[in-house]
Amino acid sequence: MFSKATSMLTFFVIMFGVTTFSLDTSAQTFSISPNGSEIVFSSEKSGHAEFYMMNSDGTQVRQLTFTKDDKRDPAFSPDGKFIVYVSVPHGAKDGQIYVMDYEGKNHRRITNNTFYDTSPSFSPDGSKIVFIRAHRYRPYSMGGHIWDDWDLYSMNVDGTEERRLTQGKYYQLKPPHYSPDNRQIIFAAKPRLIDVEGQIFVMNLDGSTDPKQLTTDLKTIHSDPVFSPDGKKIAFVSNRVSQIGIYDYEVWIMDSDGSNAVQITQNHSSNQNPVFTPDGKRILFLSDKKRNDKKELWQIDIHGKNLKRITKSL
Repeated sequence: MFSKATSMLTFFVIMFGVTTFSLDTSAQTFSISPNGSEIVFSSEKSGHAEFYMMNSDGTQVRQLTFTKDDKRDPAFSPDGKFIVYVSVPHGAKDGQIYVMDYEGKNHRRITNNTFYDTSPSFSPDGSKIVFIRAHRYRPYSMGGHIWDDWDLYSMNVDGTEERRLTQGKYYQLKPPHYSPDNRQIIFAAKPRLIDVEGQIFVMNLDGSTDPKQLTTDLKTIHSDPVFSPDGKKIAFVSNRVSQIGIYDYEVWIMDSDGSNAVQITQNHSSNQNPVFTPDGKRILFLSDKKRNDKKELWQIDIHGKNLKRITKSL
């Protein structure tokens, strides 16, 4: 969702007891393996952000990485053999993109600059990576500093042929994703316009057209869009319905052209990061029912039924 603050996700995974995990949820924080059997996520259990893997039902949690740098925003490759992610060295303000093996070994840095690169994901054929970059580190009106002037980029998996895809200098930008046919990229962005909230856009991968806006209610927040495996639907979160609380975001599904939006969840919670399961039948998402920055992983089928909590927090 569009927010100026960083929230924390706490996982209490029930498996022969209770294990506590605090995860950074300022951006994409978990990824489902291509076969749907495992989930990789970032946790601050060790005092800084490291990667962990668990079964898709929340069991058998194991730590993948053991370094002193913060690692966030993991995403599986289409063949499940690699994970692309963001690393922020201890005490640094810039983030760079790396790729590692599925086992958490052989880390390879693929961007090297003074900007903040984040939210990477693979193309369906595994040859490209799309990500977002902030170009300016400026003072923030409420104190401290904030990264600003965000845009989309793509590159080969080895970091070559880097290409800037947008020129929006957006105030905020959410994780981009390729369409299953490898022809489009979907993302959410907050333009530099007064009284315009975050909107969902698609753009052709070849750059033949400017980003096309799919959502039309400019005063409503739309965020975290992702294509279904067949490319016919888009899942996202929005506060377009009456809010009980200030952070009431529900999960929605709409057609790939932005029409026929249907509300999937009705849990009056702060939901975010919806992701389709590989079979396209369910959606996994993060939810903060108590709005205390302790998010849980839930799943629901695409028709809004069979809501199930995968992790348990207290």
